[in-house]
Amino acid sequence: ALYESMGEFAKAEPLLVQASEIRRKILGRSHPDYAVSLNNLAALYESMGTSARAEPLYMQALAIERKILGEDNPHYATSLYNLASLYNHMGEFEKAEPLFVQVVAINRKTLGKNHPHYATTLHKWRENFLEKMERIRSMGFTEEFVRMCDFYFSYCEGGYRERYLGNAQLVFTKPGCRREPLR
Repeated sequence: ALYESMGEFAKAEPLLVQASEIRRKILGRSHPDYAVSLNNLAALYESMGTSARAEPLYMQALAIERKILGEDNPHYATSLYNLASLYNHMGEFEKAEPLFVQVVAINRKTLGKNHPHYATTLHKWRENFLEKMERIRSMGFTEEFVRMCDFYFSYCEGGYRERYLGNAQLVFTKPGCRREPLR
């Protein structure tokens, strides 16, 4: 991670490959820690701009976590988020969006709506929003709209991190209402 953060990918890659191989040999191909190593290596390849090398590793890590941890696990959601982010950076928004939606649903179900982890989601939404600024402006959105969205994401992220903000859904019905409850 240090070499990657310094942009020294040539030094980082052999170390991450070695760490992955050690975990595979000691723990096996079905261990969640091996999946973490695959995610780390995929993230490096994504940083290097080699999405074609990153995608299969993200998918392999996701398959391991789905099998071992299940789809309602925050670690599975993190791996799913990594794949969604890759698709987002590749401009494959139709692949990214349903994965992002699934990540939010898993995190809300497993961690709750008021968990600080939701702040991370808001932070990533803000990052994605700012990365797509040129496209947003080309769609005719005003500078006021852009500033309002940036403020909203930042304010909500801070509020959730400090557990000052939360959300709830209330459903009111009159007596005798026969509608099915929302799920």
